[in-house]
Amino acid sequence: MTSKLSFCIPTRNRAHIISECLDSILDQLNGRTDIQIVVVDGGSTDNTADVISKYISSFENIVYFRRDECVGVDRDILEAVNLANGEYCWLMSDDDKLESGALNYVLDLIIKNPVLAGISVNITAYDKRMMYQIQAVPSIAGNAIKENFLFDDRDDCFSKLGVHFGFLSAQIVNRKIWNLAVRDHVLDGFCNAWLLVYIIGRMLELEPHWLYVHAKLVGYRSGNDSFIAHLGVFRRQEITHNAYEKIIRELFGFRSKVYNQVFYTILSDRMARSLAVIKADGCPFIIQYRLFRLYFIRYWYFPLYWVKVFPIFFVPNFIFRILRKFYFYFKKNSYSAAVR
Repeated sequence: MTSKLSFCIPTRNRAHIISECLDSILDQLNGRTDIQIVVVDGGSTDNTADVISKYISSFENIVYFRRDECVGVDRDILEAVNLANGEYCWLMSDDDKLESGALNYVLDLIIKNPVLAGISVNITAYDKRMMYQIQAVPSIAGNAIKENFLFDDRDDCFSKLGVHFGFLSAQIVNRKIWNLAVRDHVLDGFCNAWLLVYIIGRMLELEPHWLYVHAKLVGYRSGNDSFIAHLGVFRRQEITHNAYEKIIRELFGFRSKVYNQVFYTILSDRMARSLAVIKADGCPFIIQYRLFRLYFIRYWYFPLYWVKVFPIFFVPNFIFRILRKFYFYFKKNSYSAAVR
């Protein structure tokens, strides 16, 4: 049996929150039988299996695959798509959720756009408890596109969406084209937490039509980065900047037009915010020094680095901690007032 759409969810030790993700999908089915859910468990040591078994008993079109040991999220994503039977696969993080009406919205777009390599949707950022909205980073470089947009050129698509491709829950891929890209390329050297970006780059070589959806169809749980929890801040930043750079260099060439545009977007839209959050979390001086060296080696030739990122190193941590407290205090109180 072939489904129209498969939700592919890699997970590990998220029994306490994966239900919110699954409920947000199941609540939108409205009796549809052409939707599949695939959960690949990367060797959880909590009660994830028990949680999933309850869903299997009430919804038959769930596939649950549990590994005996952790092999990394990249290989879990590959396995989830491999087990899927959908025409398209909506890749989903276990701690995010579908926004109301998202499923029907995407299914309508798939019908109206029969020739697509994939779709990237906009996101809504929430606090850790998914209660109230906070400011999200732009999905499109510089927020330059404010409506649905169909790309038909690989370089243009990656220049504007390349950074957003790393956000798992926002990507919906054509399974047939995904499988062709996976089949035709050796992936082992790119299983560095950014494999998804590499595969999308190869998919766009086969079919350059990619749809950006400006509507915010996915709710993102901020402050819940599992890589930081397991690897620490510096290693996480190494993955973000070195491993990602390897992917872009392989796809487009070192300091090519697309390469420069992608990293300009990182500097313009994301890096200053990311560093401010790191400092607000109380990052020790020695780690900040290592981050400074990491960023300098990667971005010294970008003038924007010196204007937007470099000065943040000289602002005391407590300033960002105070600013964050005021920001979340305002957001929380605004939410409380709205629901009264």
